[in-house]
Amino acid sequence: MDSFVALVIYPTTADAQSRQADNLVRLVGAEVRRMPGFQRGQVLVSEDGASLVTLTEWSDRESFDRFRASDFGRAAVKLTAGLDPKTFWLRPHAVLAPG
Repeated sequence: MDSFVALVIYPTTADAQSRQADNLVRLVGAEVRRMPGFQRGQVLVSEDGASLVTLTEWSDRESFDRFRASDFGRAAVKLTAGLDPKTFWLRPHAVLAPG
């Protein structure tokens, strides 16, 4: 099976970016880590303060779909939908590493 990556870009402001990123890590981080198939996640902030980006990696698309269908996943989608995120569902094509 192919691994699966969910990339979500949230618009924000420079004043709110850090607080929103910290809240996202606090509210979502502990729960998502326990989901079957979750491999790792990152919360990234743009240098200009205009965006907050989440990147989650899953063992497969089915694990991600189970997360989204869970009570917690549905609540997370509902909570973040008002932020007008841009979502990208991705599968790895190539990995580049030093060496």
